[in-house]
Amino acid sequence: MLTLTEPICDYESVCDENFWIFLRELLLMEDGYVRYDYDKATYLIFKEKGEEHKHPLNHYDLFYSSNATFKIGLEERLSEDEFIDFLNIKTDSKYLKNP
Repeated sequence: MLTLTEPICDYESVCDENFWIFLRELLLMEDGYVRYDYDKATYLIFKEKGEEHKHPLNHYDLFYSSNATFKIGLEERLSEDEFIDFLNIKTDSKYLKNP
């Protein structure tokens, strides 16, 4: 049975002394993400407290690192195609409206 470490150890033999430093950096690197979220359960919890705008039903979640995350509320549910279009740099940009 092949373990997770076997391919890594095999690759190490053809690399220089920076292999483990590079691998460590890859494993510890913080990923960011953007996702569309329809979170009815959490929305209802916040709505009960009169704070539904702190966790909108429909929203984008944006995350850069463990210390930087925020939500952008949406007035309506998004389709998969609308979300893909939001991320597509080859289509027109979307704009936030000022309140």
